Amino acid sequence: MKTETAMIQSLSSIAAPTFEAHSEQARIWIYQSTKPFSEAQLLELEARLTHFVAQWQTHGKPLVASWSVLYARIIVLSVEERVVAVSGCAIDSSVALMRQIEKDFELSLFERKLVTVQMEDAFAENGAEDGTENRIKTLSLEALKQALLEKKVTPNTLVFNALAATKGELMAQMWQPLAQTWLKRFLPSH
Repeated sequence: MKTETAMIQSLSSIAAPTFEAHSEQARIWIYQSTKPFSEAQLLELEARLTHFVAQWQTHGKPLVASWSVLYARIIVLSVEERVVAVSGCAIDSSVALMRQIEKDFELSLFERKLVTVQMEDAFAENGAEDGTENRIKTLSLEALKQALLEKKVTPNTLVFNALAATKGELMAQMWQPLAQTWLKRFLPSH
């Protein structure tokens, strides 16, 4: 039976696992951007996030970590805590990275009053024929309320689950109808 140290060494000696390779129990942190990342920013994110997770540690122990960027606007960090639990200092270092990305890219990743939705085809920019990516919009709560009043967003509009705590939860419930989320309180009364 491998000791914890031997397990960490064997896992850290191979290439960093991809987000897809992480278990459903992996802990995640979700950062929604106020605007989509440009192609140049996506390339920069790939370099920064790959470097970060490769050296991310907790109390001198390497974390088994990965990352993903979804829909060119949502960053997800993932850690296999069944191997090594994440400490407050490790979380602080990831927050510092996200704050630096915010500053360098001139956007916000910590705005908690954002909602990412899949807009209905008729209201999507460039039409639905351009695919799902063009239908994904990040709205402030005020913009969401207005879109509900204008019926651009409905109770059936799919909303990104930014509250997921594990990879499994995110993958199983990534998109939920607005009426089944905490946002249902903003639905106009009939």
